[in-house]
Amino acid sequence: MARRKPTKATLRAQNIVRAARQLLSKETDFLEGIRELVRLGYEPDGCEYASGFEFFHWVNRRISHIPSPEVRPMCAQSWLAAVDAEMTQMEISLRDCVDVECHALIARFEPRS
Repeated sequence: MARRKPTKATLRAQNIVRAARQLLSKETDFLEGIRELVRLGYEPDGCEYASGFEFFHWVNRRISHIPSPEVRPMCAQSWLAAVDAEMTQMEISLRDCVDVECHALIARFEPRS
């Protein structure tokens, strides 16, 4: 019997669970993990973000000025030092909330057996 091809919704759910688990376990950088969940949190066929991702969008708005790894080489070292310190403080202050929100996403999107 041939296996059914996973639907877009199933693949999206798998990606959300994977990204949330990586952020929880610190396998991914805090900034990049937040940005990945924001990207995955948009409605598949629209420009609005899905319910349950509001917290990640709020965090992303607070860190939107922090450069991605691709942009960092073009930035002044003194500015990078300042935003890195800011990012460290942001992660410390938000880590518990991020963990709670990641667990909520996993509970919502992980398939039940």
